[in-house]
Amino acid sequence: MASPFKIRLRKASFKGVSFEVTGGSVTIGRRTQVHEYPQRDTPYTEDLGKATRTYTVNGFVIGDDFIGHSKRLIETFESGGTGILVHPWLGRVKVVATSQPQITWSLEKRYASFSVTFTEAGELTNPYIKDLGSWIRGLADNLVSKALDALGITMDDIGNAQDFVDSIMDGSFANVLGCLEGCQLFAVFGLADSVANLASDLAASVTESHEAAGSAVINAIGLDSAVDAVHDWKQAGHDIAELLGNSAMTADSEKVYAAELASESGEGASVQASTSEQAGAALEGMTRAVLLSDLAGSVSYMGTSSDSGQEMSFEELLELRDDTLDAIENEMIIQGTDRGDLYQTLSDLYDATWQRFEQDLLKENSVITAVPSEPEPALVLAYDQWGDASRDDEIVTRNRVPNPLFTGGVVRMTEN
Repeated sequence: MASPFKIRLRKASFKGVSFEVTGGSVTIGRRTQVHEYPQRDTPYTEDLGKATRTYTVNGFVIGDDFIGHSKRLIETFESGGTGILVHPWLGRVKVVATSQPQITWSLEKRYASFSVTFTEAGELTNPYIKDLGSWIRGLADNLVSKALDALGITMDDIGNAQDFVDSIMDGSFANVLGCLEGCQLFAVFGLADSVANLASDLAASVTESHEAAGSAVINAIGLDSAVDAVHDWKQAGHDIAELLGNSAMTADSEKVYAAELASESGEGASVQASTSEQAGAALEGMTRAVLLSDLAGSVSYMGTSSDSGQEMSFEELLELRDDTLDAIENEMIIQGTDRGDLYQTLSDLYDATWQRFEQDLLKENSVITAVPSEPEPALVLAYDQWGDASRDDEIVTRNRVPNPLFTGGVVRMTEN
């Protein structure tokens, strides 16, 4: 009859060399990253995917040939590369031996024991390179969707709907409407009429539901209908960023935020936001979200075949990048981390937009500077740098050269 000890033994092998197992462990789970934000009690835990499995095996070999058997194990552990581990309980696993096992011999017992850790090998594949343009446009759409979900205008506490509508349209949000009507961007994109009618459309829809009010804003200033056409997307991005920087876009939002701070500090009785201010802040937030979506879409199309605009100088692109990122960051501050989904979408959009500028538009790593000893024609610099005098326009545009025949000072050029 087999002893209880022998019953517990399980046969295992690595790269075809067998051994006995007395025990072991496996590390499993998910990879996560906890994001903790200043002045906020609620964190955000990001799931980064399945964790890499590691297997620890306590094994031994025994018998008259235990020395030769252990030597074969030594050769196997030192051979490098991946191999198949036949795990006594988990079956066949493709692994790499990642520890330095110490083998201990006992001549008296004709026995050699060891403990070794294996890590799942996975597979070598080319890293996935995101299409930044598609990624940004997807985030832009998601931003509008999240903003619509968070709009939350309600008519439950309003006695006279028309007075409520009038208070919004005559209050701070009227300045938002004025900014939108004064922006030439929407005329260029054929949206002048829809922007002009936004006030009346909102007045009709805000009493129905917050979805209807949000849809009115989206239909009026969303640029989705123009994405299949060729436009000057760099100029569009500049105009939208400038519009978002207007203080009128946050007037009611700042009042509501101040009231919330006062309430949290125990001073809520002295500072309270009115119902119309709360609704105005909600409409401001929806408007900013759609404009940010438009801005992100513009960034995604800059420099593509859909962009009819002239090449911007390095400094102009740098300024546009900073204005774009500032607009997204300001919205993150306004929304705060309490609206976790909306905040996370803005955070992802910030990252994607930064990558778009750095990897595709600015290409800072490939920009070099030249300092001619004396002013010379741009075409001469182009020929010296690229062997192609016809690229002199790049130098003129990038450096804002007033006279292409006399290009001097510090001149920025790409390496290739």
